[in-house]
Amino acid sequence: MDRWHLTQEAGEDGPLVLICDTAHGPRIEAANDAGRAVGARPGMMLADARTLCPQIRTAPSDPAGDRAMLEKLAEWAMRWGPWLALDPPDGLLVDVTAVAHLFGGEPQLLEDVRTAFARRRLTIRSAIAPTAGAAWALAHFGAERSILEAAEWGHENMPARLAELPVAALRLDGDVLTLLRRLGLKRLGELTTIGRDALQRRFRNRRAPAANPLIRLDQLLGRVPEPLLPVVPQSMPLVQRRLLEPIRHRPLLDRVLTDLGEDMARELEGRAQGARRLELGLWRVDGEVVVRRLELAAATRDPAHICRLFAAKL
Repeated sequence: MDRWHLTQEAGEDGPLVLICDTAHGPRIEAANDAGRAVGARPGMMLADARTLCPQIRTAPSDPAGDRAMLEKLAEWAMRWGPWLALDPPDGLLVDVTAVAHLFGGEPQLLEDVRTAFARRRLTIRSAIAPTAGAAWALAHFGAERSILEAAEWGHENMPARLAELPVAALRLDGDVLTLLRRLGLKRLGELTTIGRDALQRRFRNRRAPAANPLIRLDQLLGRVPEPLLPVVPQSMPLVQRRLLEPIRHRPLLDRVLTDLGEDMARELEGRAQGARRLELGLWRVDGEVVVRRLELAAATRDPAHICRLFAAKL
């Protein structure tokens, strides 16, 4: 909604929603403050919103434009941390480990974030926590600029501030949230009171994180890693391989590494550049991301040299 307002010359005038077409009719993707005041919410059908406010104005949503703006903001937001990931459609996850002291502490860092976005006329909610899932939950459902201290944290016991949040804070699909509510589970803390086995039986066939509350709960508490794809600035060369099946044998891994090395060499040659720092990321089937880095004294784009150095680290 902020991006839409930035493209308009006139100021806000009454309830407004951005809509997209679906098989069941127009659906609301975003609503301004006046629209929310009359009851319009993202995910609501436009027909339902019009019963609340017949005069509500509409404009088409622009997912492609939103994504492009989010990607630009991601590169700009690297001032608060060298590693971050997109959280579409409108979020960023920034790793601020060992960074907060540069701003005078975590509260000052969050205030700097708020001020910088405000200068761009963008409204945000932010939070800091030990895991991406906990930070997301607090940013969306907790107090503004929440900070979950290390002293409150534990992999086994859910921090009190998280326990009071709604189950929607687990980033679950809508049908899963509906099922949990029918079971009488409305808050995160309630998921830990009914027993893990009961939830496991109910959701054992659901493998996607957004379809399984146990996976999301484990990610939120840091019991299992959450693989996130880092944003790479466009000026930085990137090559990748997406495999249909897991690799089980070292010769196959070496073959993929060779292909990546050759692709990177061609990319660097096309730029008339060499690399002194290289990073290799391996996404394992259990969700863990294995990262290996090279720091070289002299720039290179020799694929055999690159592969030999990485192979020694695997």
